[in-house]
Amino acid sequence: MVTITGVLPGSFADRAGIKTDDCLISVNGREIRDVLDYRFFLAETTVVLQIHRGPELFDVTIRKGMYDDIGLEFETPLMDKKHSCENKCIFCFIDQLPKGLRKSLYFKDDDSRLSFLHGNYITLTNLKQRDVDRIIEMHISPVNVSVHTTNPELRVMMMKNKRAGEVLDYIRQFAEAGIKLRGQIVLCRGVNDGAELDRTMRDLAQYYPALESVSIVPAKSAVGIPWESATENSMTGFSTFVSNRLPCCAANTGTANKRHKAAASSKLRICLFILLSSLLLFVACKYHQKGYHRNSNQNNRHQHHHINGGDLIFHLDIHRQVTALGVGADAPNQQAVGVDTVGGAGN
Repeated sequence: MVTITGVLPGSFADRAGIKTDDCLISVNGREIRDVLDYRFFLAETTVVLQIHRGPELFDVTIRKGMYDDIGLEFETPLMDKKHSCENKCIFCFIDQLPKGLRKSLYFKDDDSRLSFLHGNYITLTNLKQRDVDRIIEMHISPVNVSVHTTNPELRVMMMKNKRAGEVLDYIRQFAEAGIKLRGQIVLCRGVNDGAELDRTMRDLAQYYPALESVSIVPAKSAVGIPWESATENSMTGFSTFVSNRLPCCAANTGTANKRHKAAASSKLRICLFILLSSLLLFVACKYHQKGYHRNSNQNNRHQHHHINGGDLIFHLDIHRQVTALGVGADAPNQQAVGVDTVGGAGN
């Protein structure tokens, strides 16, 4: 059950009479606990919402498009509180933060919903079987898992949680159901490296291709255990192990590297094409601008000569008129000059 904190005006929910502070119990008979339930069960053309208002309990039927929103708002994006981590991992970087930082930095989330929505890694210790069943039913994929080790006893020791070993079976259930997985290992020197790392990678290899990748993160220090920071010695033989005993992973890695190189080459060609196109456009604009100024100058010179020519015609016409009246000497020569200069027929 979740409390409705707002109803958008004119929405399906508003027209159906749902009000702020009503409680949403279920959608199509399925209990609503958080945003995953709400969005998954809302994806129908006809939805029946069970609403609790004061002492009343009633149903509201809404007909809509398959993926249309009905206009309800809730207190948080998750429609629930974030699930915090219940482990005390020996390498936890949050436990090693200095005091005096902002409060949000000290919150340790371990929430499967955030794994799907934001890519956070989870240890699985917060999950119950009903949570696993829901992930499989809704096909929430991928799930990012902080594995650290597949040795149940060692995992309990590293995470200080008695459920840390038993929940490893959830990885198998996810893989068999076709849920994509991405693993993470925080590598602690003398704890889960060496033979333990070999064992972990061998155990995880059986989940390929559902398990898409495994990231190994060397830890700098641990809480309460005196061990040196991880070095190359912690990874001794690991590369050989991957190439010799996990050919599928090695082949996948090689293919991925080729894809990355091809993508990088393609991006480089696109950048060069854009750069060259920009340069050509710049040159074309400059050339067009120079041509425009040259044409403008020619037009200005033409207009200047035309005005001067007009003045000359005016003066010559006056001169011819004066000569015709018999004023001044060499009238025929002046008339001839007027004709020749103007370039037209004389009067």
